Amino acid sequence: MNKLAHDQVGLILSLVSVHDHPWAVCKDWHHLVLSRPDLMACMLVGISPEPIYVLVKHGPVGINRNTAVLGRLLELPRPSLDDDLSDALSVAIERGFHETVQLMLQKWPELNTPDALFQAVDLGHEDIVRLILGCPTNPQKANVKDGHALVTAAGKGLTKIVRLLLEWPENAPRADCQDGQALVEAAYYGHLDVVPLLLEWPKNAPRADCRDGDALVYATWKGHLDVVRLLLEWPENAPRADCQDGQALVYAVTYGHLDVVRFLLEWPEHTPRANCQDGQALVEAAYYGHLDMKNQILF
Repeated sequence: MNKLAHDQVGLILSLVSVHDHPWAVCKDWHHLVLSRPDLMACMLVGISPEPIYVLVKHGPVGINRNTAVLGRLLELPRPSLDDDLSDALSVAIERGFHETVQLMLQKWPELNTPDALFQAVDLGHEDIVRLILGCPTNPQKANVKDGHALVTAAGKGLTKIVRLLLEWPENAPRADCQDGQALVEAAYYGHLDVVPLLLEWPKNAPRADCRDGDALVYATWKGHLDVVRLLLEWPENAPRADCQDGQALVYAVTYGHLDVVRFLLEWPEHTPRANCQDGQALVEAAYYGHLDMKNQILF
């Protein structure tokens, strides 16, 4: 089964839906297709106006033959390929196809956009993030959109990507970009490894009390006692336990974090008043039926 006549190819393709079951073919045909990337490329062009998208979307994960087929597709005239290649690139990033992303960016550097970087960061594909930042032509800046990639990585707890971005040799984001938003995100989601990494960064580190203690307030909101303790004990520019008129205490009460409530009320310096915000903490405790909170506040 070395060669197939044109009518035989047409017959087989008429019986197989590449969109729905792209690899569901008979064993001989399957073997031929896998051993002939040129044939597979011609098939994709013949059955779809978006051959690269179909290949990337439906190709099996972890098999290098995809890049061999893609290489053949890239040799074809541009009109034979997808009108909009950004969708195919997005799927390649989503599926973590490093080699596919690399081939596409080498062929079409204009596809390397901030959105591609943000998607790779959001999905935690460190190797693709590195590829996008280090692309020989049209590389993305690590600090694009005022450090949006860093903020995303910090919020996701992606310590390696946070470090990668901060250490990037050109156009690295500031650790305190967006007035400390990366720190606030890391505190909100309880990423105890990212919070000190940002606070200890040797250059442009965010203040622990940035934005009047937002990191502390958001950490209490989610009940992250370890992060609350770390921030209050930070040796430089620690937030006040009663910042924002006791908002940290109010959040801790509202969301039922008794351990955080107790910790804040026992903090030795700038302890939030039990009646802060005209007794809002007590009101929240009563409203949500937190009797133990009420007793803690009153006594």
